[in-house]
Amino acid sequence: MNSTDYNEKESMVLLSEHVVYDPLKRTLSRGKKIINLSENESCLLKLVLIKTISKREIMHEIWEKRGTIVTESSYYKLVRQLRQSFKKVELDENLIMTLPRIGILYTGEKSEMPILSKRDEKKNVYSYVRCFFQKVFSRSLV
Repeated sequence: MNSTDYNEKESMVLLSEHVVYDPLKRTLSRGKKIINLSENESCLLKLVLIKTISKREIMHEIWEKRGTIVTESSYYKLVRQLRQSFKKVELDENLIMTLPRIGILYTGEKSEMPILSKRDEKKNVYSYVRCFFQKVFSRSLV
């Protein structure tokens, strides 16, 4: 990784309207419950949130780019760990779907949360919370 990778801001993602994924802290949180993800779990979650991704691509992105050679069992163990982390924050583990001979993907709802700078944080928190609750309540009214 070069120095620009460390300075990139990554948006938090709202998963299935209830769980917040923070890629910088590598956490899943729902209310006061916070689950820490391993670096590899977080990397896998980022990948499946972007697109349907093959086992081969995952193994390359997570391990081989760093010079580590692993077996397929490491891949299966990592997918299982991420599903277990989902269960800990009361997300359905089946939201990470395996498509035989194709790959895996995240099938739930997701929405990117705005990045707030320290200067704007207090000013924008109200707008952010209002936007969040509007989304939640608009779906429950339908």
